[in-house]
Amino acid sequence: MLKKERRPRIVRNGIVLVATSLTLLSAACAAPRAESGSAFDGAVTDSVKSAIAEEGPVVLLQNNWTSQLIQSRLAYRVLQEMGAQAEIAPVDWAASFPAMASSDDTVLMELWDLTSKDLLEKFVETDKSVVDLGDTGPSAEEGWYVPTYVIEGDPARGIEPTCPGLPNWEALNDCVDAFAATPGAKGRYFSGDVAWGEQYGDVQRIENLDLNYEISFAGSEAALGAEFSRAYERGEPILGLMWAPHFLTAKYDLTRVEFPAYSDECWGTTYACNWGDISLRKMASADFAENHPVAAAFLDKYTLTDDALDSMMVNVDEGGMSVDEAVDEWMEASPGTWQAWIPTDVS
Repeated sequence: MLKKERRPRIVRNGIVLVATSLTLLSAACAAPRAESGSAFDGAVTDSVKSAIAEEGPVVLLQNNWTSQLIQSRLAYRVLQEMGAQAEIAPVDWAASFPAMASSDDTVLMELWDLTSKDLLEKFVETDKSVVDLGDTGPSAEEGWYVPTYVIEGDPARGIEPTCPGLPNWEALNDCVDAFAATPGAKGRYFSGDVAWGEQYGDVQRIENLDLNYEISFAGSEAALGAEFSRAYERGEPILGLMWAPHFLTAKYDLTRVEFPAYSDECWGTTYACNWGDISLRKMASADFAENHPVAAAFLDKYTLTDDALDSMMVNVDEGGMSVDEAVDEWMEASPGTWQAWIPTDVS
């Protein structure tokens, strides 16, 4: 768990429940600079530092879930090393698009595109006030998950399989007792905040697939994660919403339940289907590249691997590091990766 208290993540790419002011943090958000003689020395040419300093501020919007916090902070730190006037702006997810649309210097480092279709259509396709800068690199998926030992057992831990017909969704009604709180009750499917039931279509999915299950809302992302951790450490069955990248999918062996194939007709109506393919996108103000060509060149090259992001997430959510500490440790250990993102030619 984080040593430093962090706001619960009340929304993930959907309904906003708590408004956060778009407050810019500069000196107060600055990560500690690495010591002399580290991987940070000599990574940027003077010409790049001079050119990017003339471009003016680069505002990085920071949403309140771990992978987004890490990618925002990592981009901030590299831009800082390049000499940019980098700033962090904590903001609720739904306010990110208006913030980019009303400026020419603003960047969002991680957008989950599947659950942002309406916003992408409005701001990118129709208004053309926001642009897509490409994939951030890590793979992503969401859905209903169970520990793999629920399906296969785990002889080393003395665990027998309790629902061997999974991941086929049709096995769920055969395994209700495994996931029920008491014998004879409906199976429990865990989610986070109560708003997520409608947001992810779980209410409709249960009804339209005639599943003998009810949603148990843990109340927040942290509480949902605690339910998974508690069950996994005890070797007990659990069924719940989860996603990757997330420290739990990095730490534990989880398997996603496979519902009928995704279709545009299903998603947003009956939800009797899988989540579709998800891409984590870099987004920016429409005029960002024109006004910040050096920063834009860096963002174009920026890409992370699954392993890199997973390691930082585990260090934060499980290892007790702050986001700043996890990012700086990774940068110290992986200079060849992030230094390759920095442009060398500014002509």
